[in-house]
Amino acid sequence: MFDKIKFKYLEKKYQKAKKVYIVCLWARYGVLEARFSGKFDKDNNLLTIQYSDHNGEYESYFIAPWYYETTGATIAYSFNEQDAQILANKLNQLYGYNYIGIKNE
Repeated sequence: MFDKIKFKYLEKKYQKAKKVYIVCLWARYGVLEARFSGKFDKDNNLLTIQYSDHNGEYESYFIAPWYYETTGATIAYSFNEQDAQILANKLNQLYGYNYIGIKNE
């Protein structure tokens, strides 16, 4: 019973949390939306509320540093989606990636 109550509390907190936009590198630079926990760790890293379904076994929410949000390389974060998208686009132009992640020669 306690786990269901805790899960519902964290689920509501996740849904209401402020959005943060993480610039990441996969096949090209892009923006990933995450939820800010309102906290920072001792090294001043932003902490996000993350969701996992554990490969369909069970659902959970947990708090972890922003750079654990994805398996891609995390570059920067912003609370403004447009700023994050501008940075991702500029990095794609700088490094010559086109819209599908193939390097322009």
